[in-house]
Amino acid sequence: MGIWAPRGTGFPVTIFHVGDSRMYLLSKDANLEPLTRDHSAYQQWIESGKQGSPPPKSYILQALGLSDVAPDIISINVEAGDRFLLCTDGLSNGVGAPEMQQLMSEGASLDTTCERFISLGLARGGTDNLTSVVGSFS
Repeated sequence: MGIWAPRGTGFPVTIFHVGDSRMYLLSKDANLEPLTRDHSAYQQWIESGKQGSPPPKSYILQALGLSDVAPDIISINVEAGDRFLLCTDGLSNGVGAPEMQQLMSEGASLDTTCERFISLGLARGGTDNLTSVVGSFS
Protein backbone atom coordinates (compact mmCIF):
# COMPACT_ATOMS: atom_id res chain seq x y z
CA MET A 1 0.00 0.00 0.00
CA GLY A 2 1.23 3.46 -0.71
CA ILE A 3 0.03 6.95 0.07
CA TRP A 4 0.90 10.18 -1.67
CA ALA A 5 0.02 13.57 -0.22
CA PRO A 6 1.26 17.08 -0.89
CA ARG A 7 2.48 19.07 2.09
CA GLY A 8 -0.37 20.59 4.07
CA THR A 9 -4.11 19.93 3.99
CA GLY A 10 -7.03 20.71 1.76
CA PHE A 11 -5.47 18.73 -1.07
CA PRO A 12 -6.44 15.28 -2.30
CA VAL A 13 -4.49 12.37 -0.86
CA THR A 14 -4.09 9.36 -3.13
CA ILE A 15 -3.90 5.79 -1.82
CA PHE A 16 -2.75 2.81 -3.88
CA HIS A 17 -3.82 -0.52 -2.38
CA VAL A 18 -3.42 -4.25 -3.02
CA GLY A 19 -3.58 -7.13 -0.55
CA ASP A 20 -5.16 -7.50 2.86
CA SER A 21 -3.64 -4.70 4.88
CA ARG A 22 -6.11 -1.99 5.76
CA MET A 23 -6.18 1.78 5.89
CA TYR A 24 -8.61 3.78 8.00
CA LEU A 25 -9.14 7.52 8.30
CA LEU A 26 -10.18 9.14 11.56
CA SER A 27 -11.51 12.56 10.63
CA LYS A 28 -11.19 15.47 13.00
CA ASP A 29 -14.84 14.90 14.00
CA ALA A 30 -13.80 11.44 15.33
CA ASN A 31 -15.52 9.44 12.58
CA LEU A 32 -13.51 6.32 11.63
CA GLU A 33 -13.85 5.34 7.96
CA PRO A 34 -12.31 2.29 6.29
CA LEU A 35 -10.56 3.43 3.12
CA THR A 36 -9.59 0.02 1.73
CA ARG A 37 -11.07 -3.45 1.44
CA ASP A 38 -9.28 -6.77 1.41
CA HIS A 39 -8.32 -8.30 -1.94
CA SER A 40 -9.18 -11.78 -0.75
CA ALA A 41 -11.44 -14.60 -1.88
CA TYR A 42 -13.23 -14.28 1.47
CA GLN A 43 -14.03 -10.58 0.87
CA GLN A 44 -15.21 -11.40 -2.65
CA TRP A 45 -17.44 -14.14 -1.18
CA ILE A 46 -18.98 -11.61 1.25
CA GLU A 47 -19.56 -9.03 -1.49
CA SER A 48 -21.17 -11.60 -3.79
CA GLY A 49 -23.83 -12.61 -1.25
CA LYS A 50 -22.14 -15.38 0.76
CA GLN A 51 -23.19 -18.26 -1.46
CA GLY A 52 -21.60 -21.64 -0.80
CA SER A 53 -18.88 -22.32 1.70
CA PRO A 54 -16.61 -19.44 2.72
CA PRO A 55 -13.07 -19.59 1.35
CA PRO A 56 -10.14 -19.11 3.74
CA LYS A 57 -9.47 -15.48 4.69
CA SER A 58 -5.81 -16.05 3.85
CA TYR A 59 -6.46 -16.68 0.14
CA ILE A 60 -5.31 -13.33 -1.30
CA LEU A 61 -6.30 -12.46 -4.87
CA GLN A 62 -4.00 -9.45 -5.29
CA ALA A 63 -0.64 -8.81 -3.67
CA LEU A 64 2.67 -7.22 -4.51
CA GLY A 65 4.84 -9.69 -6.36
CA LEU A 66 2.02 -11.31 -8.35
CA SER A 67 2.26 -10.91 -12.10
CA ASP A 68 -1.14 -9.31 -12.76
CA VAL A 69 -1.98 -6.69 -10.13
CA ALA A 70 -4.53 -3.90 -10.47
CA PRO A 71 -4.39 -1.72 -7.35
CA ASP A 72 -7.39 0.13 -5.99
CA ILE A 73 -6.70 3.84 -6.27
CA ILE A 74 -8.55 6.10 -3.86
CA SER A 75 -8.36 9.89 -3.59
CA ILE A 76 -9.70 11.74 -0.56
CA ASN A 77 -9.40 15.23 0.85
CA VAL A 78 -7.91 15.54 4.31
CA GLU A 79 -8.04 18.31 6.86
CA ALA A 80 -5.75 19.34 9.68
CA GLY A 81 -6.26 16.97 12.60
CA ASP A 82 -7.23 13.97 10.49
CA ARG A 83 -5.39 10.75 11.42
CA PHE A 84 -4.91 7.58 9.46
CA LEU A 85 -4.16 4.01 10.49
CA LEU A 86 -2.41 1.54 8.21
CA CYS A 87 -2.44 -1.95 9.69
CA THR A 88 -1.96 -5.58 8.75
CA ASP A 89 -4.75 -8.13 8.99
CA GLY A 90 -3.20 -9.45 12.19
CA LEU A 91 -4.38 -6.25 13.84
CA SER A 92 -7.66 -5.64 12.00
CA ASN A 93 -8.80 -9.25 12.60
CA GLY A 94 -8.33 -8.89 16.37
CA VAL A 95 -9.28 -5.27 17.02
CA GLY A 96 -12.70 -4.05 15.96
CA ALA A 97 -13.55 -0.68 14.44
CA PRO A 98 -15.07 0.74 17.66
CA GLU A 99 -11.83 0.02 19.54
CA MET A 100 -9.75 1.44 16.70
CA GLN A 101 -11.84 4.58 16.77
CA GLN A 102 -11.45 4.91 20.53
CA LEU A 103 -7.66 4.44 20.47
CA MET A 104 -7.24 6.84 17.56
CA SER A 105 -9.46 9.47 19.27
CA GLU A 106 -7.65 9.51 22.62
CA GLY A 107 -5.17 12.11 21.44
CA ALA A 108 -2.06 10.16 22.45
CA SER A 109 1.13 10.62 20.44
CA LEU A 110 1.43 8.70 17.18
CA ASP A 111 4.09 6.39 18.69
CA THR A 112 2.00 5.69 21.79
CA THR A 113 -1.08 4.95 19.67
CA CYS A 114 0.92 2.45 17.56
CA GLU A 115 2.26 0.78 20.70
CA ARG A 116 -1.27 0.49 22.14
CA PHE A 117 -2.52 -1.13 18.93
CA ILE A 118 0.29 -3.69 18.95
CA SER A 119 -0.18 -4.43 22.68
CA LEU A 120 -3.90 -4.95 22.17
CA GLY A 121 -3.33 -7.21 19.17
CA LEU A 122 -0.82 -9.30 21.13
CA ALA A 123 -3.19 -9.51 24.10
CA ARG A 124 -5.82 -10.92 21.72
CA GLY A 125 -3.51 -13.74 20.66
CA GLY A 126 -1.79 -12.11 17.69
CA THR A 127 -2.33 -15.06 15.33
CA ASP A 128 -0.87 -13.20 12.33
CA ASN A 129 1.69 -10.45 11.81
CA LEU A 130 0.90 -7.28 13.74
CA THR A 131 1.83 -3.96 12.19
CA SER A 132 0.38 -0.52 12.72
CA VAL A 133 1.35 2.85 11.30
CA VAL A 134 -0.47 5.91 12.56
CA GLY A 135 -0.06 9.28 10.92
CA SER A 136 -1.69 12.67 11.07
CA PHE A 137 -2.18 15.62 8.78
CA SER A 138 -1.38 19.11 9.96
